Parts: sequence; C-alpha cells; structure tokens
Amino acid sequence: MKPNFYNGASAASVLLAALVITSELLPSFKALLASIFRHHWVAKGILVAAVFIALSLFCKGDKILGIESEKVAWYSTLCSLAIILIFFIVHYVS
Repeated sequence: MKPNFYNGASAASVLLAALVITSELLPSFKALLASIFRHHWVAKGILVAAVFIALSLFCKGDKILGIESEKVAWYSTLCSLAIILIFFIVHYVS
C-alpha cells in the first residue's frame, strides 16, 4: 500500500493545535520546547513533521472510523485552525 498523507495531515493538525494552546497556557512547556530545540516554534515544527511523516507511512487505511480519510483531514485541519483562532481571540481579549 502507498502512504496516506491524509492520515498524517489529520494527526499533525490536531497535534499542532494542542502544542500551540499548551505552550501558551504553560510557560514551562514553552520553555522546555525552546530549551530542547532552541525555539519553541522550531520544536513544534519538528514534532508536527515527525508525526505527519510517521502516520502517513504507517497508517495506510482509507477510512478513519468509517469516514474517508480525506474528509477527516479537511475537518481536522479546519477545526484545529478554528480552535487556535478562537483560543487566541479569547486569550487576548479577556
């Protein structure tokens, strides 16, 4: 079977949203990422890329919970983007 990049994109987008929000809420986590990889965004990029590559190569199914993996990738990416946007709006307005 060939790699399924949709599965990698789904997992990577959810991971990125989790990393962004966690690093904003926990300064010690952001500092940990920065201490390991010199900058917290470099760390997030490396972790997200690793998850994308790993899951693209090893999770080759065409469906996730009975839903086409392409749709799951779009939904997870758009939801992750919306969650990050809403978090920053609420975080900086309040």
